[in-house]
Amino acid sequence: MTGLSCRENLKNENENLPSHDAATIVRNDAVQEIPKLKQQSGKDMVIWGSISLAQSLIDKGLIDEYRLVVCPVVLGSGKPLFRDNGRALDLKLSNARTLDRGAVLLNYVPRRAGSGSSRS
Repeated sequence: MTGLSCRENLKNENENLPSHDAATIVRNDAVQEIPKLKQQSGKDMVIWGSISLAQSLIDKGLIDEYRLVVCPVVLGSGKPLFRDNGRALDLKLSNARTLDRGAVLLNYVPRRAGSGSSRS
C-alpha cells in the first residue's frame, strides 16, 4: 500500500487505497506536490509501505522526520529503505521507545545545515 496518512493520503492513480474526505490524491509527481502540501495547515503526513515513494522523497530532502519500527525478525532479503547512493544521511535520534513484543520505535530528524524542520 502506498500512502501518506493523517491530513493527506498520497497515492498514484494505479493504487486502490480507500478514499477519505480529507485525502488528497496526487496523480502527478509526488516530489513536486509534497512541498505544496507541506505549506498547508493540518496534521503530519505519513508514508505507509512504499519504498519507491519514500526513496524519492528522501533523495530530494523532503522527509522531516523518520519514524522507524525495528522488529526482532531477521529477513534474508528485501528492499532497503535507504539507497546506497554514496551520500550519507545525517540523522539525529529524537526519541526511542520499546513497543510490545520487542519492537523498537526510533524517531530521527535530519540535521540540515542552517535550517530546522518545518514539521516536528
